[in-house]
Amino acid sequence: MTNPNEIDALKAAMRGAQGTAKGLSALGDRIEALDQRIEVTDADLDDLARLSAAKRRRRSRSAKTND
Repeated sequence: MTNPNEIDALKAAMRGAQGTAKGLSALGDRIEALDQRIEVTDADLDDLARLSAAKRRRRSRSAKTND
């Protein structure tokens, strides 16, 4: 018999990973376009921190769901 909770958790994890990938892709384009002679903007650093924190939160929730 299948476990609907596991399937729902897997779907949620995949949606989270896809959302993070979209965010990183958009940010990656901005990062690649940076000039090495200038300072990284606070906005770019904030975006990186936000995406990293979101990934950690999702991973933490996923681990709790799988317990």
